[in-house]
Amino acid sequence: MVVIILRLKATRTRVSGYCRRIFEITQKEARKYNGKAVELPQSNWWLYVIIGVMVLLILFLLFLLWRKNKQDKTEE
Repeated sequence: MVVIILRLKATRTRVSGYCRRIFEITQKEARKYNGKAVELPQSNWWLYVIIGVMVLLILFLLFLLWRKNKQDKTEE
């Protein structure tokens, strides 16, 4: 048995107060509600793989350009 205490604050013109209620639910119901409350979207791993390959390709091209530029300066 899981006990949930719900505290609500009600405010009107100058009156405020708290209302506390105790609800009892089973472990099975608690798992069901927690599962619905925290649904995480599935990530697309192929997107991350493609982005990673593109970053590595850009870094490799920048390295080749840097090496070519360095060779051109040493030849002069």
